[in-house]
Amino acid sequence: MYHFRGRLCGRICADCPEDLADVTIRLYALRDDQNALRLATASEKQGFSQLKPAQVNQKKASLIAEGKTDGTGAFGFEFDPDSGYDGGPFEVDLVIGRVPGQTSDGPAKPLQFTLTTLQPQWRETNDNAFVWAWQYCIPHRLWCLIRGLFGAWTICGTVELCETGQAVGGVRVRAFDRDWLQDDPLGDGITDGSGRFRIDYSAADFRPGTFIDVELFGGPDLYFQVETLGGVPLLVEPAARGRDPDRENVGPCFCVDLCIDEMPDGQTEPPPVFLRIGGFDYATDIDSLPAGTGLTTTSGRAFF
Repeated sequence: MYHFRGRLCGRICADCPEDLADVTIRLYALRDDQNALRLATASEKQGFSQLKPAQVNQKKASLIAEGKTDGTGAFGFEFDPDSGYDGGPFEVDLVIGRVPGQTSDGPAKPLQFTLTTLQPQWRETNDNAFVWAWQYCIPHRLWCLIRGLFGAWTICGTVELCETGQAVGGVRVRAFDRDWLQDDPLGDGITDGSGRFRIDYSAADFRPGTFIDVELFGGPDLYFQVETLGGVPLLVEPAARGRDPDRENVGPCFCVDLCIDEMPDGQTEPPPVFLRIGGFDYATDIDSLPAGTGLTTTSGRAFF
């Protein structure tokens, strides 16, 4: 009996991973025309490829197992003696229908990617079974390429004090795309206790395709604003900041470190707040701006 366990994630940037939840994993035996040693020792870039439907069909006869990751990206396979698997190398393919944080429709059908080829280093247990665990995070260049195919763009960042580097939690970060005629708000996120935030948006948010949209190609030109949850400005970057080389025409993944001069008044730690009221999520379902409205965004219900 062989027990193969693992966990998968993808990197938005070096210090911003995300779990690959609800992804289908397919394991394929190597075909006769494949060199096991060369494939198992290939670089991450060389081992990765997106498959066309015809290529997926060609591999069907070599499929030895299929399963799904859970909410944390974890998965498990078991090969009993009747499976025909003998402990040799196999290809690992991912079939992805959606990516985390996707805010718009992606491809009409799931996409399949060959991730890598593995030769497990099996360890024998006391009950004559063999086990091997594998944990892998897709490098950000490859993972962000995949996210781009699904039209899923994301910003991962931190807010801290400029002088001390202390993390600032419980503040709102707004992202904008600098356009020639009309700036586009891309979304906002609230920092957690470590000062981290995330903003998910889609290509349609900065490529509306209207007659006034003169920037039809490339990525957004980003600038940011930081404010308290009550709307008090803490950092207001000029729109021209989006034209700087490090902010212009960014790709599907962008990571940024922002800093403010002073900690918000009376705030040395993230403010304690209710995160959910009944069925409403505080961060996404309740509109607290302008300050004092306190209405839910969907049905205008009062919140005090």
